[in-house]
Amino acid sequence: MNEKTTKIAIIVLLSLILFSAVISVYFYLFSNDTPQATTDEETVRKELFPPAVQNSPVKAGARTSTQRIDGGAEAQNREDNGASSTGTGVTILDTRHISLKPTSEPSFAVKYDPKTKIKKLSVRYMERGTGHIYELPVDRNEPRKISDTTITKVYETLWGEDGKTVITRRLGDTGLIENLYGFIAETTTGDEIDVGNLDYSKVSGDITAITVSPDKTKFFYLNKVNDDAVGYISDFTAQTLPAKRNQIFSSPIGSWNISWPNSNIISLLTRPSGTIPGSIYFLNIRAQLFERILGGINGLTALVSRDAKKILYTNGGKGGISTYVYSTDTNISDSLPIKTFADKCVWSFLDSNIVYCAIPTDIPTGNYPDDWYQGGISFNDEIWKIDIKTPKTEIIASKNLFERDGGVDVSSLVLSPDEEYLTFTNKKDSTPWLIKTRQ
Repeated sequence: MNEKTTKIAIIVLLSLILFSAVISVYFYLFSNDTPQATTDEETVRKELFPPAVQNSPVKAGARTSTQRIDGGAEAQNREDNGASSTGTGVTILDTRHISLKPTSEPSFAVKYDPKTKIKKLSVRYMERGTGHIYELPVDRNEPRKISDTTITKVYETLWGEDGKTVITRRLGDTGLIENLYGFIAETTTGDEIDVGNLDYSKVSGDITAITVSPDKTKFFYLNKVNDDAVGYISDFTAQTLPAKRNQIFSSPIGSWNISWPNSNIISLLTRPSGTIPGSIYFLNIRAQLFERILGGINGLTALVSRDAKKILYTNGGKGGISTYVYSTDTNISDSLPIKTFADKCVWSFLDSNIVYCAIPTDIPTGNYPDDWYQGGISFNDEIWKIDIKTPKTEIIASKNLFERDGGVDVSSLVLSPDEEYLTFTNKKDSTPWLIKTRQ
């Protein structure tokens, strides 16, 4: 083969190689057969955009739709899984894992929407690591940031009326608890709400416990003075921390769990332990009376109804737990056909005989509630609706709904005013969830 022939052969060979490369690139880019992602890519995608639960063996009446919503993940679901549509082309799932990041307790807020000119229900929550505040309208899948003010080491938040005011409890640099009173300064551009700031100031004193009134316009807190507990009521609607506070309580017992179930009644529960008998007291604000309602019960945890006529309580200790309802009118306790902690329940707004509870599917041997409080024991819960009068039970969310996420150990269960939704924190990882109570 002469030199000229050799050059021609090389040119032809290079042309064929180039043509094959072009064809390969074309089919790679435009073929309908998408290439398989790497293992890392698949892992990231499944974390952010997991497929809907399908073919789960759930009990009758349980939802099967679930979705993580972190960073605005788009909902994915089957047509028959109980999801609903907003009428705007957006599919809203019955169960939503709102964020994959640890947050403080979520709460509901009813706010005026500048777009629709009507009030809308949303869930508000604060990230524990940053203090940034987010809001998820219940008819949307994508949360939005409403405050980018940074507050670190957050472990508890209490929300005021419409979520405008917030008390943030955080671990300070000295290792002591700091309490911050904040107001969210929001601005709008046209129909859009801009990311705002949280203007806050420190609440002075060694505060051991805080609770918010039923209408969320006031808050009650216990200040430790020497070894005593001194209780104050303060306004919770002002943009800045009110200078005025009213002392309504004093006790030589320094540690209490407190709640404000009724406009006139504040409940004070001795700190629960399975080895110590506990008691619950009522502080009548109007009559200025302080009286013991129920006591002598080991591991006592309790939840007072909104009319203060019933107390759902749990008897703990090393022998397991039992759940009861106590009537303040008759002074009689009735056992319930469930075993759970009062901390995992919330009373209905609409029916004084209805309570919603997260119920562990299995309760191992332990000292309760100590082992659960301290993280030594964790549960996998289902969520039920219980009529304490009949007593009739109805499952809202079965454990199968949460299996992909490793199950949920429910704490801080909150019911929306219309009782269409429940929100809670998963104690396993401190992430928030939203569940629709009705199909």
